[in-house]
Formats: sequence, structure tokens, C-alpha cells
Amino acid sequence: MLNNVNTLKSLKIKGKTVDLTGTTLTFDFASNVDLTRLAKSDVVAELTDSNATMEVTVTPAVKNATDGTADAKATVVVKVTPEDEVTAKTYTITVDKAAAAADASLLSALVNKAPMTFGAEAGTEVDPKAATTTVATEDALKTLEVEVNAKDNNAKVSEISIELDDETTPTEAVVTFNVTAEDGTTKLFYKITVTIA
Repeated sequence: MLNNVNTLKSLKIKGKTVDLTGTTLTFDFASNVDLTRLAKSDVVAELTDSNATMEVTVTPAVKNATDGTADAKATVVVKVTPEDEVTAKTYTITVDKAAAAADASLLSALVNKAPMTFGAEAGTEVDPKAATTTVATEDALKTLEVEVNAKDNNAKVSEISIELDDETTPTEAVVTFNVTAEDGTTKLFYKITVTIA
């Protein structure tokens, strides 16, 4: 007697396991994954019954002709036909991107290798998050080393600006920069005031 098992044992898309227990299957990827390039080779399915057959169809996300941005959703369809070929089962997976992160906070900010602690300011251009530190000499003020790391790897740190109050005999330097979150909208501004001790 021929088998009537029409299910998948497992399914992976781009190496990530899809939960097959629900009736509506939606699967989120990080927002930086290009779903316009999703292909059959990204789908690995394992049949519950090795005598069944399956057909995999992938519809990648489509880029908008007007602005070139991609529709966030792609579709993967896996049709499983049992050995007896009576009742096939179709799995339809909507592959979507997770929402872009809105995190513009800092992992670290170092001035001459010393960690900075920022206040509770709003972080706007008018009221930037502020920190202060000191250095020993004018020369140290003129040759500040500033290192900034955003907490979210997909956030972008702007160019760091260092302005001295006087080029020849400075007494203060103001370091400014901002961090734009992955969503491209959320932005925090930062300011570090450095004086001579």
C-alpha cells in the first residue's frame, strides 16, 4: 500500500529554521537582508516521508521601479505530494524583513582612551547628550583621539568634529557627532567638552 504522508519534517530558509506548526507561516529576517535575491538554493526542505515528492517555488521581493526600494516581502511555496499522489499539501511562507532598529545609542565613546559618560539630555541638535573630560596639556588638546561605537552594528556614526577655541593656545575643545539608527529616522546628537586640567 502506498503512503499518504504529505508533510515536511523541517524547512530552512537561508539557514534559519521555519516553524511549521502554524496555519499562517511568516518568517522575519534582519532588515539588512536583500530579499530581492532570495532563490530556490536558499531553501532546504526535508520530507517526513522520503517516498513523497516536493516542488519548491520562490518569489523574491520586487524592487519598486520608481524609487528602487524593495517590497519587503518574498514568498516561498513548498508543495508536498505523497507517495499515493492523492492529497498534496502546500506550505506557503511569507518571508518578511524585521522592522529596522530605532537604536541610536552608544556602546562606547573614548577620548584619549578614557570612557565618556553622557548626561540625560534629550540628544537633539539643540540639546545634545553631553559629557566632559580633561587633558593635561595644550598639546594633548590639539591631538585628541576620539573613538565612537554605536550600540547597534547597523547604526551609522557621523563624521566626528573637533573644534578648538583657539588654534595656537587652546584651552577647550568641543567634540560633536551624531548617530543615526538603522531606521534612518532616529538620530541622537552628542557633545564632549574637553578642557585642560
